[in-house]
Amino acid sequence: MKKRKFIIFFIILILISVSFFVIQNKENTFTAIRKTFFKATIVATGTTGTCNWTLDSDGLLLIEPASGTSGTMGTYSASGSFYAYKSQIISIRFNGTVYAPLNCSRLFREFKNLTSFDASNFDTSNVGNMGYMFMDCTSLISIDLSSFDTSEVSFIVAMFSGCNLLTDLNISNFTTKPGTPMDNMFYNCSSLVNLNLSNVNTSNVTSMSSMFSGCKSLTTLTL
Repeated sequence: MKKRKFIIFFIILILISVSFFVIQNKENTFTAIRKTFFKATIVATGTTGTCNWTLDSDGLLLIEPASGTSGTMGTYSASGSFYAYKSQIISIRFNGTVYAPLNCSRLFREFKNLTSFDASNFDTSNVGNMGYMFMDCTSLISIDLSSFDTSEVSFIVAMFSGCNLLTDLNISNFTTKPGTPMDNMFYNCSSLVNLNLSNVNTSNVTSMSSMFSGCKSLTTLTL
């Protein structure tokens, strides 16, 4: 009898531990089971610039060239594109070579459930405006943009403003033109601890107003 009780207790302990692990990784048990045994289905499709996009039931937004090996993504549009589904988007990935539009302003703004952004295959070499690009992505914890080519960028205002859960931000290769305004760039990034801006050109910057305002956890800043 005692042995049976011990086995039952041990099984319950395992189930609690597994559930806790799943919750800590921001997935509930049902979501984990669904992803394991059921293939994601397509929820919506459309076009952006010369690219196609698909959104599946797991919240993955996939953007790829409509034809050939490369295409250019369209600029921000509140209607007729994936922006109508932004509350359902959890992760973003690019296939082939996808060129970012010259104006990336607000491109992924207020994607409040976005947790993963894979910058591979996303070419930003011609972008001049990255203002408000990830503003208010309030579920984003980690993002690696070290592959971003920002050599032509001349406007970067509020790019990560309001990303209050962001703790890991890799923009170590960011370079900008002299005179680039950087107001509110990291405004209210209250969870950000370390930041490397060693390659960012701050000479003749027109304005840095509230650039780090609200960054109450920031302990290391490399300039």
